[in-house]
Amino acid sequence: MKRILASLLGAVLTILFSMSVAGAENDDSKLSADLNIGWFSKYVGGTTGGNFFDHSVLQQSLKVTAEKESTKLSLQIWNSYSPKGGTNSDFGDEFNYIARISKVFNDIEVDVGYAFYNCYDLSNTKGDLHALSIRFDLPKIHGIAPYALLEWDIPVDEEILDGGVVYKFGGMYDLVLPNSIGSQIININLALTGHDGAYGTSPELISCGKLSLSTTFHVWKVGITPEVNFQKRLGYKVRDGGMTSDEIWYGVNFDVPFNLF
Repeated sequence: MKRILASLLGAVLTILFSMSVAGAENDDSKLSADLNIGWFSKYVGGTTGGNFFDHSVLQQSLKVTAEKESTKLSLQIWNSYSPKGGTNSDFGDEFNYIARISKVFNDIEVDVGYAFYNCYDLSNTKGDLHALSIRFDLPKIHGIAPYALLEWDIPVDEEILDGGVVYKFGGMYDLVLPNSIGSQIININLALTGHDGAYGTSPELISCGKLSLSTTFHVWKVGITPEVNFQKRLGYKVRDGGMTSDEIWYGVNFDVPFNLF
């Protein structure tokens, strides 16, 4: 199973890269960067729904994206820091190094990526993970944008941390408020997650459901996005081997984009 997944993801990545090179001769390229700084009341995994740290964290990233026609290539450094414990003290601390390539095929965006998750609290590098992922963003249906994500996490040392396959699927909807209150857009994201027994837990076809609400305000070039998240466990309890639990958390993101050329 693991070899099949790796082969499929590698093949898709090769095809996307080849098509991006072949089809990008007649359009101007664009290079941009995004600096993102966020504060969250707790650290809950975006794909897994697992509660990695139950206190506030600062999460920041720097992403550089090259874009040509319908193809994007991005490199990103992402960090989570827990002020309560201090650097390299708990699961609130983490460094991720991410590379992604995406291309649109007949209104379907296919995004393939690799990430190295440097989890501080797991004996530094020996408890870390390599991750291969693929995501599909489908055309909107009655204003709802469906998507599906599959990620295979490969442990550096299985005796310290097990890997596994995790997946997530859902839909996003932009709710436009009336003109009388500024026509602000509320971003709604409803998703279900599951896994095959990743990280030493019990396999769960559906482990949890998650609803995220967010909206973005702009001050000069800075995007300010407050958000609130509601998560409902649908699988096993954590004490019985499950990965997720009922959670409510909130935060705010500050995003600063740069056009490099």
